[in-house]
Amino acid sequence: MSACVAIVDICCCECGFCFWIPASTQSSWKKKERHFFCPSCRQEQWYSNQQDRNLKKDIENLEQLNEKLKRDMDHARQFCPICEKYYQRLDLHLSRTHKDERERLKGKAEGH
Repeated sequence: MSACVAIVDICCCECGFCFWIPASTQSSWKKKERHFFCPSCRQEQWYSNQQDRNLKKDIENLEQLNEKLKRDMDHARQFCPICEKYYQRLDLHLSRTHKDERERLKGKAEGH
């Protein structure tokens, strides 16, 4: 007769040592927000449902900030009507890539 026990791996935040415990033990520790010690460095670790919630909220906030920064970067870029792409330094792009077209665009802007 054999028994099957699900195991989970845990890695120490301090030393990086990984070890395994039964999944039922991990679940119990999480529910009770229990402290335990790393078998390698003896550093105290803990399970905290509040900590999990805080970390998830931090991740969400960082993802939102990342999206905002991407939008801000797009607004800071200028659009090249010839390439149909955005550039940080449109003037430099036009002077290097589209010298002839740049003069033509200037003429249109001035009304020639």
